[in-house]
Amino acid sequence: MSQLFFYYTICVRSCLSLAFAFCGYVLYGQQCGCLNCPAPIPVEDANFVVEYGVAGLANDDLSGSQCVQSVSIEFQHNRVQNLVVELVSPTGQVVPLIGPFLPFGGGLSGTFGAVWNIQFVQCFPNGFAAPDLFVDQVWFNGDPGWSIFGGSFTGSYYPVENNCLDNFDAGSANGTWQLRVQNFGFPPAPAPGVISSFSITFCDETGLGCCSADGGEFVNTTPLNECQGASSLEFTLPPDFLATPPDSLLYGYRYLIIRNDSILDVQRFPDLRNFPSGSYLVQGISYLHTDSTALFQTLQTTLHSDLLANPLPFCVDLSSN
Repeated sequence: MSQLFFYYTICVRSCLSLAFAFCGYVLYGQQCGCLNCPAPIPVEDANFVVEYGVAGLANDDLSGSQCVQSVSIEFQHNRVQNLVVELVSPTGQVVPLIGPFLPFGGGLSGTFGAVWNIQFVQCFPNGFAAPDLFVDQVWFNGDPGWSIFGGSFTGSYYPVENNCLDNFDAGSANGTWQLRVQNFGFPPAPAPGVISSFSITFCDETGLGCCSADGGEFVNTTPLNECQGASSLEFTLPPDFLATPPDSLLYGYRYLIIRNDSILDVQRFPDLRNFPSGSYLVQGISYLHTDSTALFQTLQTTLHSDLLANPLPFCVDLSSN
């Protein structure tokens, strides 16, 4: 018996059986801004990251004219000598920003009460650092200028050890960027800290915007048994939303018809009356109207497995449950 699957799933056969079932899948709408700020900094956790989502950049290619212009971080830490922070691109390129780890303090007793609301800029001549008084323009955890008790720092700096934001030169600018933060506990005692905010400015921000696409989820469906061409193969499948649905003036909603990993059609409402018997998936997709033309063209040549594995450079979100 051939089966036709939706996301939610459908089953179709010659005198068809139509069944609905739940199939959970991840969401791929890219949200913008810091995704988990403020974030307390744990001690000795090599896996701790702070994430920043970027969506909608028309110029997405970091190997071309697109580049990271600056990175802004607001944080507090009582012993900055123990802190190492790296910026990681969506494709895995890494640029160290803050460091190095100085296990014996580097001549500083601590940075109790100090708050940084600073920028990292491109290396000269593309960028121009304007550091705080008595602090060097290249970041160094052992700089004596950090020792001011309760200091408030607002300058701009070049990344530690002459690393450069210009080194982000491959892959996509859209996607999830990460601050990879290590807070070493030695010595003399673990020191607390928090990342209050984190943002990235790009050289070309055309199209950049927050993405509120929401594919929702399909719930409370019941199995059906029908023959091929039956009128019930044309139906409504409204998604449920956990939050406020996306603004219909800005966002559209369609249904992907999928078979053997190929996206066969993108429909306003599911209609499988003219499809041959077989196994199909139907999955909802929410998208920004301004992305629709390029998105639909991309879907014509994209496998469903690739869609799930690799976020598209558009503001989209797939249904789940």
